[in-house]
Amino acid sequence: SRHIILRLLSQLLPQIKHEADNMRPSSFNQLVVGTICFFKFTSGHSFILAIEGGNRRRSTGFGTRLTSRGNLVQNTGIILQKEITSGATTACGRIFGGDGLKPFVIDVDQELALAEEDGVPSATEDGSISMSVYVHNPDGAGPYTLRVFVRRYAAATPADIEGEKGTNPASKDFAYPLVANLPRDAICRGGAGGDTCIMRCINPLGFGSCAAIKPFSPPNQPPNQPPNQLANQPGTATMNQFQRRTMILD
Repeated sequence: SRHIILRLLSQLLPQIKHEADNMRPSSFNQLVVGTICFFKFTSGHSFILAIEGGNRRRSTGFGTRLTSRGNLVQNTGIILQKEITSGATTACGRIFGGDGLKPFVIDVDQELALAEEDGVPSATEDGSISMSVYVHNPDGAGPYTLRVFVRRYAAATPADIEGEKGTNPASKDFAYPLVANLPRDAICRGGAGGDTCIMRCINPLGFGSCAAIKPFSPPNQPPNQPPNQLANQPGTATMNQFQRRTMILD
């Protein structure tokens, strides 16, 4: 069950956080929107294994199904623009499956609801979100692009996981620490509470995951009004409409 998963993650995350503290965190430099290039592949496995929020909530990537049977490889997320454009998958892709887990397309509404049941992790005061990305083999390596979908803006930033163009010969069965950064002016409108965003994490080969996150909200401040909110911020790039099968975007 998801509660068993979260208990297991609570044992794993302190070690991941220790490793992350000894690595250089990625930094958010600017708001950019671009086309993520996907390369032809034969195999590759990676997904968001764990997220630890500043609000002490823990979660996993959309579609993660950790059970006592099988192995972590079956949870691999595949996110290809051509499949999104054709309508074959949602914007969060599909799950690789295998070893007792049937492949399936990510239902963003369903996964968001599951995440809300357990509690959605939030960014810390500086906007950072700590997570781990499980990499099974060389094709699941970095660098990764993290994109946060918030209303009509998409913030993208490179993230440091060892690799070049999505491959790293040394990557195998390792949970890499990864730090994402949510812009302080991000406005999240998804979910039952209208205060959740979707983060999508992909490597150049199209492997990765989506996950639900919330912006940092200081005490006594409504969650939909992030600090230093800039309405119609000049110079902020707009994104092509995220394929609407969900209530994530307005």
